[in-house]
Amino acid sequence: MTKFDIEVPHIGKEYRKDFSKNVLEPLSVAGVDVSDANTQMRLWEWIYNVQRMRMFASNWKELPEEKKMKVWEKRLTKMQQLIRAERSDVRHQLIQLNNEITTSAYNLRQAIREKKNKRKKSHVYPEGVIILTASLITFWNTWTKKKYHISGYGYNLENDPDRKQFQLSVDPGEYFIQRVLQHYFGKPYTCYQIKSLVELAKKTKGFPTRITEADHVWWENDPVWSKPLKNKK
Repeated sequence: MTKFDIEVPHIGKEYRKDFSKNVLEPLSVAGVDVSDANTQMRLWEWIYNVQRMRMFASNWKELPEEKKMKVWEKRLTKMQQLIRAERSDVRHQLIQLNNEITTSAYNLRQAIREKKNKRKKSHVYPEGVIILTASLITFWNTWTKKKYHISGYGYNLENDPDRKQFQLSVDPGEYFIQRVLQHYFGKPYTCYQIKSLVELAKKTKGFPTRITEADHVWWENDPVWSKPLKNKK
């Protein structure tokens, strides 16, 4: 029998060594007895991986600046113009390339549209982070007693407006959320922002489970999807 250890690539050893401080210590303060830390770490890595994949599947990702994407759109358009202008036999060799450029240009236009729509939304609290926070709250509240549940209130931040980090001994749940978002997802938040994030997470419905028609915008000569034709009577 061969033994092997699976490591999720985006966690890595530098993050694994902090697992105790980020996850196990807050659980311990909340009265949770973790019998097998290694098993818990592997379970956490599996959950973390699934959450990351679901976030990408839900279109939670940082898009480049609109200006940069438009530069690429112009480049693709120019390339198609060159292909159409070619009159030699080489043009036949470029048909597949032209089709791929058409698809790429379409996807790029969709990304530009998505970027414009995101301007109307919060850059501080992206949808994916809100959904992830809701999942982390469910994880925490499932394992801990009610008095340690993450509630979103009772932090007395008004008396200490400059406080940036939650205290492990006082608010272990919020400490857990704050450290996990920062160390595993690269999203640092202050105490006030965590409070707002928790309130937003309470209202979210979670990750979408299926793609609906509203997820796609049809356009004429769409190279990716074919708009269904209506039956003529």
